[in-house]
Amino acid sequence: MSLKLGFFGTAGFAVPSLLALRDAGHSLDLVVCQPDRPKGRGHELQAPPLKAAAQGLGLKVWQPESMREAGALRTFLSEPLDLVCVVAYGQILPQAVLEAPRLGCVNLHASLLPRWRGAAPIEWALAAGDAETGVTVQKMAMRLDSGDVLLAQGRALGPEDDAPGLHVELAQSGAALLVRAVEGLASGTLRGLKQDESKVTLAPMLKKSDGFLDFSRPRAELLSRFRAFKERPGVSTALERGETLKVLALSDAGAAGGPAGSLLETAQRGFKVACGDGAVWLETLRPPSGKSMPAADYARGHPLGPGARFIAPA
Repeated sequence: MSLKLGFFGTAGFAVPSLLALRDAGHSLDLVVCQPDRPKGRGHELQAPPLKAAAQGLGLKVWQPESMREAGALRTFLSEPLDLVCVVAYGQILPQAVLEAPRLGCVNLHASLLPRWRGAAPIEWALAAGDAETGVTVQKMAMRLDSGDVLLAQGRALGPEDDAPGLHVELAQSGAALLVRAVEGLASGTLRGLKQDESKVTLAPMLKKSDGFLDFSRPRAELLSRFRAFKERPGVSTALERGETLKVLALSDAGAAGGPAGSLLETAQRGFKVACGDGAVWLETLRPPSGKSMPAADYARGHPLGPGARFIAPA
């Protein structure tokens, strides 16, 4: 059954869902994303990824500053819709929006709810060393990510997984799950299950400091946090008496002794730095000059003697 759909999305994570719903034959009567924002050194306005994808399909895109504004709400309510799908939109929708469509509003979320409600579920699942993650389609409610679960699909996490790769993978698997949920709602065969509030964990918006390396942590935790935060917000460390360095490659150096953060060895592989239960290799760095380089190359231009120490940036 073809439905008249509204689609709210902004980030690239939402693009596969838009394409999947279109390919499933649904009518995308209203496509909404956040306004163009200034980006880069030139602060030039850039369109959100969802807008570019929708326009490529010949769809008209509406970009209200906020759905809480009276004018935006009136415009939305004037468009009769069967269902609204929300994927990586980036704003909280008011109750009037959630109640307006005939079948309500559903949201695709990149975790197995109720674990990791919030803005950065992929990153926080990796940072916590979770054994599993996945995607959930929920019936939207006013409280953040608290709606009844319509469908969920999990997948195991391994040491090779990182946030950039999971964003791509879960966007695709989530799109297929969203189409299944829409079809189940259209046929009246899908019912939601309430979330277990005792199992809720939160995935807040990422801060720059989330990516600061704290070498008092054990190796496994440092590696998990690196895989989580390597792209957003970026991982960094600082020399105790020197500059801040972006860390672009980090690996396990095994058991070793030494005060946390102390430089144990400089080798072709990079800097071997003591941590909570051993050591890690800092393999690729980017100094403030902006040029990425092997840590061994950095060491040739910035010799570090015994007693050098790496700390969290100020």
